[in-house]
Amino acid sequence: MAVIRAYQATIAGRLDAARALTDQASQWLAPEDTFFQGIVSWLNGMSQYFSHGTASASRAFSETVRLSQKSGSLLMALLSIFADGYIHVMQGHLCMSYERFQDGLRLVTAEPQRPLLDQNGPLPIGTSLIYQGLGEIARERNDLAQAEQYLSKCVALAERWGNAEPLADGYVVYARIKHALGDVPNAFQLVAQAEKLGHEGQLTPLTVSQMQIHRARLCIAEGRLDEAAQLVTTKSFFPDDQAQAADEPFSLYVGALHERTLAWLYIAQGRHKQALGLLPPLLKRLHAAGWNGVVIKVLALLALAWEGEGQTARAVKILHRALSLAEPEGYVRTFVDLGTPMADLLTKSRLSIDDKLRPYVGRLLSAFHDWPRSRSQARRLTAPESPLVEPLTAREREVLRLVVSGRSNREIAEELVITLGTAKRHVSNIYAKLDVHSRVHAVAKARELGLV
Repeated sequence: MAVIRAYQATIAGRLDAARALTDQASQWLAPEDTFFQGIVSWLNGMSQYFSHGTASASRAFSETVRLSQKSGSLLMALLSIFADGYIHVMQGHLCMSYERFQDGLRLVTAEPQRPLLDQNGPLPIGTSLIYQGLGEIARERNDLAQAEQYLSKCVALAERWGNAEPLADGYVVYARIKHALGDVPNAFQLVAQAEKLGHEGQLTPLTVSQMQIHRARLCIAEGRLDEAAQLVTTKSFFPDDQAQAADEPFSLYVGALHERTLAWLYIAQGRHKQALGLLPPLLKRLHAAGWNGVVIKVLALLALAWEGEGQTARAVKILHRALSLAEPEGYVRTFVDLGTPMADLLTKSRLSIDDKLRPYVGRLLSAFHDWPRSRSQARRLTAPESPLVEPLTAREREVLRLVVSGRSNREIAEELVITLGTAKRHVSNIYAKLDVHSRVHAVAKARELGLV
């Protein structure tokens, strides 16, 4: 009973309670009860990660693998390998994470009469988690064909498993891959399948709220900002009954996705000051936690926010920090998923970036052109193919959108939280780039060129 209660406390984020229950369970278990000792070791690893750091957590997960193999519980061993691999993802160590997930596949292969590619015998259901981890890394590195193969296997195994929580996670990762492949309808359909598990009461309230954030991210990527705004609010990402119970490290783990999504929405809306108010405090907490995998994503957003404020030099400097962390591990989608604004900023950075990073920037820019997109994405993400001699900046595109909607300069200034003089300057720059001299002609030219 203590083991079950410890698991429930862990997924609710009540890590102090989980640790106490885990200690209690450890005292009651007999030395020969290696199966439950393996579960307790896994729970200990989870709580260790959020309290004492990755080294102690990795030791706990290694112990879980040993106990699980001794008891014949391949599932617990795979759970531990997945958790340990995901720790490395959070730290930004994609290479180490990939090797850890490969350890999981090697473990499955080593099982008697379970050859990895034998289609006549089913793989252990826990292998779905390993495929999910490998698929996520392949997607980040823009190896989308490989990523899709991994997630197809992941979802098939997870559906057979019947555990709703990992199944929902698998659907979401698969949705992100489908979206990167330009298959937007199926991306939203996969998120809907994850949400359906929540409607059926099979997911925790916390997971249900996470599914809402993932849908919002798809909406932002597709330019459906009003819909995204309804899904992402400034209130806590925790359900009301869990908001006070969750420990701070767990709050950061779960809340970083919400805060990053809200900042991305602000940037897409042209509300860069709001994004700048949100991102630096988050970045500080992530640095303290050592979660460089998320730091890279936040730095990329922060660079876009400063670029939106017209501070290109500052934006490029921040982008350089992100690229320096990302290049050794092969990050691609973190930047490409941010679309035209990031493509513009990467293009501007090429002359001032370190020589050793220029080939990497070139590869990232190539990735913007190489992947298939939906029609709405193609309009928004192909800035290098702009019909203008001098393409509009991200801020100028936002101002143009407001001009087309009929806003006055004063209304534009109020909506974007900029001075009236700055708004006028943006409008003047747009006129010059479009080679027009009035709002009426600017609107007509923008529509003719497909800029709005």
